[in-house]
Amino acid sequence: MNLTNNENKKIDKIEKLVETIAVNVLKLTDKVDNLEKNTVEVKESNKEIRKDIFNLGDRFPSRFAFDELSNRVYKLEKKQK
Repeated sequence: MNLTNNENKKIDKIEKLVETIAVNVLKLTDKVDNLEKNTVEVKESNKEIRKDIFNLGDRFPSRFAFDELSNRVYKLEKKQK
């Protein structure tokens, strides 16, 4: 099969285009893989943060208990004056 010079140039352009697309698809695949890894890390970090926040509730009195204690202290301070 004899191809003209013009046809050879078109084939070369198509081959270069295919090569460029293949390279960019591989780069994109790597980026997606990294994004998935980062997403897993973020989810794990969020789980740890939620555990820490939940545990903070055990270290501090509830708002109701705080208000009740605050009122008691206020009344005691008033009695001392």
